[in-house]
Amino acid sequence: MSRSRRAARKRSRSQSRKARKKQEGWFRHSFIRSLGGIVALGTLCIITLTGGIIFFQYDLRAARYDMDAVGRIPIETRVPDANGGLIGYLHGENMGKPVPLESISPHFIEALLAREDSRFYHHNGIDKFGVVRAWIRNAKEKRTVQGASTITMQLSRMTYGLTGQTMERKLLEMAIARRIEKRYSKEEILSHYVNRVFLGTGMNGIEQAAQGYFAKSAAELTVPEAAMIAGVIRAPNGFSPFRHYETALREMRSTLRRMENEGVISKKETEQYLKARPLVQPQDRWMKMLRQHSKVSGQKHGISGC
Repeated sequence: MSRSRRAARKRSRSQSRKARKKQEGWFRHSFIRSLGGIVALGTLCIITLTGGIIFFQYDLRAARYDMDAVGRIPIETRVPDANGGLIGYLHGENMGKPVPLESISPHFIEALLAREDSRFYHHNGIDKFGVVRAWIRNAKEKRTVQGASTITMQLSRMTYGLTGQTMERKLLEMAIARRIEKRYSKEEILSHYVNRVFLGTGMNGIEQAAQGYFAKSAAELTVPEAAMIAGVIRAPNGFSPFRHYETALREMRSTLRRMENEGVISKKETEQYLKARPLVQPQDRWMKMLRQHSKVSGQKHGISGC
C-alpha cells in the first residue's frame, strides 16, 4: 500500500472518530437538557400544587370572616401614640361621617393610587406583579424595603385587625382580599378604604385628615396637600406633618413623582408642585376639636399624647 493511501485511510479513521465523539456529545447534552427540563417541570408542578393547597386552606379560613364588616364603621378604633403604644380608643360615632368618593378631591384619589396601589383597577385584590417586584427588591437589599400590600389587602387588615409581620398573616390577608373583591366593587372598596384609613393623630379617614391638617374639606384639597396626606399612610406617626414636617414634605415629593410616572400630572406640573410647602394647621387646634367631639376611653390622660 502506498504512503498516500495509508495517510488517506488514517485521515478517514480520524474524521470518523471525531464525528462519533461529536454525535455522542450531542446526545449527552440533549439528554442532560431533557433531564434538566423534566426536573424543572416536576419542581414547578410540586410548587404549584403545594401553593394551591396552601391557598385553599387560607381561603377556607377567610370564609369565616363577615364580609359585611367591611362596609361598617368600627365600634371603636385604637388611638396610638408616637411610638405605636395604645393611648385609648375612638368610638364609632366619633370617627367622622363617611364621605362619598364624589365629595373627595380627585387629586387625593390619584395620589393614593399612585402611592399605594397603581394597579388597583387591574388586579383581584392581589397584585402578582407587585409581589414579584417586592420579592426581588427585598432579596437584593437583604431586608424588607418594599411591601406588596394592595389597597384591598390593607382594607382587610384594617377591618379585621390583622397584626404581626408573619407569612401566615400575609396569606390570610391575601385570601380575605380576594373575598372582598368578589363581594364589593372597586369604587366601594376605595370608598371604604379612604373613610377608614388611619392618617395620624386620631384621624380616621380623609375628611378628618383634611380638616385636621389643612382646615378644609376633603373636596378642597390641592395636589400638594393631597400628596402630603397620601404620603402619611405608611407611617402615620413617623410621617406626620404635625411632628415631622420636613419628613412629610419628602414623602409628599415622592408621591408627586409617582403621580408623574403614572401620567396623572405632567413634568411641568411636578416641578411646580415640588416647590410647594403646604400650610399645616397647628396641632393644638386639631387636638381641641378632637377633645370636643370625641369620647375616648383608655388612659386618664386621654388623647393628649396622640
